[in-house]
Amino acid sequence: MAANPRFSTGEAIDEANAANFVDFFLSLGASPGAAREVCDGFVRVSGPIPHPFYNFIYGFDVVARADDIDRAIGDALAPFRARRCAMMWIVFPKREPDAERLEARLVAAGLRLFADYRGMAVDLDALTEPPPPDLTIARVADEQAMREWVEVQTACDPEIHQPIEAVRVQFAAQRGFAVDRPHQMYLAKRAGAPVGCAILHVAAGVAGLHQVAVLPEVRRRGVARALALRVLSEGRARGCRVGVLHSTPMAENLYRSIGFCDRSPVKVFVDLPQSA
Repeated sequence: MAANPRFSTGEAIDEANAANFVDFFLSLGASPGAAREVCDGFVRVSGPIPHPFYNFIYGFDVVARADDIDRAIGDALAPFRARRCAMMWIVFPKREPDAERLEARLVAAGLRLFADYRGMAVDLDALTEPPPPDLTIARVADEQAMREWVEVQTACDPEIHQPIEAVRVQFAAQRGFAVDRPHQMYLAKRAGAPVGCAILHVAAGVAGLHQVAVLPEVRRRGVARALALRVLSEGRARGCRVGVLHSTPMAENLYRSIGFCDRSPVKVFVDLPQSA
């Protein structure tokens, strides 16, 4: 990674990876009725759909609120809790001062740790692997393909994706499917049937790989690997030199085999009201 002149230090890569992660969710949240508030020591995004993808907080300044951190957390959460709205709180443990204290106070406030993802990065110039010959991977370019994309996501994780199936199709159709958008979805098919999906999100100068999903019945057959390589190659075609992601523990070895190296993690805490 050090050979890349745009990201000559690990710190710069971590900064870009964190910025890409946040911008990815900002892109999802850029829906009708959404609002982004730059508040006193944090940023709050509120969307019209009561789901964590569209409602979240990031960039909380623990140092500035050290004397009244619990009250500050309560104030930050108040608009969501008034709506009984499911939301998430994004923390970059190695990039935010006193992150351990913030995490402890979030748990004390009633949030729970939903995910602890390992950050990873790869030099895109080193990727040269073709997809399996029986697999086709295409950019989602219309509403029908978007429906198929959403169906794969929902089949892989219904608890998270089923509540927003129709919304994701609707918002994607409203944004349009222009090829030059920084946020692009890809659908993998085998014998004409959808089997996997992923997202390319270009932001902060890097190609972010997000929401890779493969149907359980076709896992361990190269689909996830082929999707990752296709998305990353598209990022390289758009001028990016570095690919980034935040991986679940289950997928870490796959990404290392592609060439990714370990970087700074991200933790996602969630607040899920009973009625949300």
